[in-house]
Amino acid sequence: MGTPTNYIDLVIDLGGQLSWLNCDEYNSSSYRPVRCWSRKCVALIGGEGASCFDCRQGAPRPGCTKNTCAPSAYNPKTNMVIGIGAAEDTTRVSATDGKVYVFDVDMRRFSFACGVKDLLSGLANGTQGILGLGRAPSSLATQLSSSFKKIQHKFALCPPSSTKLLFGSMFFGGGPYFMPPYPEDATKLLIKTPLIINPVGHSRPPLNAKDFSSQEYFIDVKSIKIDGKPVSFNTSLDFVKEAAAKKMKRVGSVAPFGACFSSKSVANTMTGPAVPNIDLVVRGKNAFWRIYGANSMVKVKKNVLCLGFVDGGSTAITSIVIGGHLLEDNLLEFDLASSMLGFSSSLLFHNSTYDATLQYYTILEMGTRLPVSMDVVVDLGGQVAPTTRGLFAYNPVNNSLVIGGLGEDTMTLYATDGLHSMSRVYVPRFPFACSHTDQLFGWANGTRGMIGLSRTLIGLPIQLSLKSKAHNKLTLCLPSKKYGYGALFIGSVPYFVPPYTKDASNLLIRTPLIINPVSTAPVYPQSRDHSDEYCIDVKSNIDGKFVSSSTSMLSIDRDEVGGTTISTITPYTVLHSAIYKDLIRDFVKKAAANKKMKRVGLRR
Repeated sequence: MGTPTNYIDLVIDLGGQLSWLNCDEYNSSSYRPVRCWSRKCVALIGGEGASCFDCRQGAPRPGCTKNTCAPSAYNPKTNMVIGIGAAEDTTRVSATDGKVYVFDVDMRRFSFACGVKDLLSGLANGTQGILGLGRAPSSLATQLSSSFKKIQHKFALCPPSSTKLLFGSMFFGGGPYFMPPYPEDATKLLIKTPLIINPVGHSRPPLNAKDFSSQEYFIDVKSIKIDGKPVSFNTSLDFVKEAAAKKMKRVGSVAPFGACFSSKSVANTMTGPAVPNIDLVVRGKNAFWRIYGANSMVKVKKNVLCLGFVDGGSTAITSIVIGGHLLEDNLLEFDLASSMLGFSSSLLFHNSTYDATLQYYTILEMGTRLPVSMDVVVDLGGQVAPTTRGLFAYNPVNNSLVIGGLGEDTMTLYATDGLHSMSRVYVPRFPFACSHTDQLFGWANGTRGMIGLSRTLIGLPIQLSLKSKAHNKLTLCLPSKKYGYGALFIGSVPYFVPPYTKDASNLLIRTPLIINPVSTAPVYPQSRDHSDEYCIDVKSNIDGKFVSSSTSMLSIDRDEVGGTTISTITPYTVLHSAIYKDLIRDFVKKAAANKKMKRVGLRR
């Protein structure tokens, strides 16, 4: 926000009517106070309730001006309410097509309130205020749709479950929504239910003197089911009964939770702890919000998991409040124009291939004096693309793409005779892209980036051939065990790869590398019209015989699907449907006839 740009961390409040921030340290030449009784002031707090704020503490500055519109800033953690000055300033948002950053957009008259440091009490450390996303006209979503005609009056939110490697997402104006690790447009996952207006105001004060209804978002929950059985609205008691049926061992309660269990008695699954599923049945055709173990259970201490539902008391204003832990890794779309909520069950569970990474990594040593050693994922197709703003860094595991700055540093490699490490080799000014922590999502645990081995000019093989006498050649031998060691050679040397005791180059069978006319990289500016991955031309053969309907393979339009890609990122071999069906059929026949292999049921 502002001029020069101020980067401010704000707490997201779905019920917030007006965004506010601590202006004690805010400085901007484009800051403008909203005058008392002005049209914008009347729109903010109502004509009859308009009030004025006069600051006499020294020279005018953000948060301290005379004759200023005075809305109420509310802290939902402490219930503190302070009447402070309303303001306008330029705020910048990034435009996207749902997958790739496109450009920045400036909203020049974003309305907010200037708070004080005391109002920050109870908010997360380092945050400087509240980002209001409530139904009020002053919320960010409403202001964006009013300022830009092409932005629909809707927004989507996906809070993260971890602060270590995961970042959430927030979109304004509608989809598509590409949310790693789910590889497709996540709007396909959304279940729709109406948003309703709660006529009863909440504890937070009304911003507009004429409208006392709640500005938060409400849905109509018809019933609650646990493992498919309706409950008698004693959720904890019913959950305990179903937990006992699953052999979960109950332990003493840990405040504020009433139902706690030994984690030693609870299995782990891709949907979190293996506990009874909870369904919130909502208005809509067969609509229900399924809560898996990852969202229903809270780890309170070592070996103790508690059901993340708390007793709100008999005087609670609303019957159910869906809290942040339940929302984590769920995509929520608030369509304010049609008053509909779209929600998904956790996005982390829609693609089981992310349960195990099956990735390969190596150690990269960068820098001088105190070189940094880091584990990086090996990607044969790894590539970046130049833009006017830097480089596009692509993560092929979760299909995300971000702009990273172009950097150069010294890389340390080790010269070898194919058998022994002989000396260190320093590669100066090795180019690479600097990205963000969220771009690591989906990589193997502990890795900090990716080493690109593609045939682009910025790939490691070509860079080494340009900067040294090494041949433009790379050789790779991947390990089959989790803690095994493989080999990566750059240049032309004998290859001694244990347990084979001789030069393994004598074992190599050779075939031409082909240029795949189809680019498999995501679409972005200045993308190439062909793939920079390594491709070969594969025929068809099982036990020495061609697959009986190999004509189907030959009929595939190679101009549309390209050749056969060799990948270190894709865990298992992926076949075009026309090839897959024929290969499976012939393989099963030969397995039964020649190998006496017994087929069993498919696992889902």
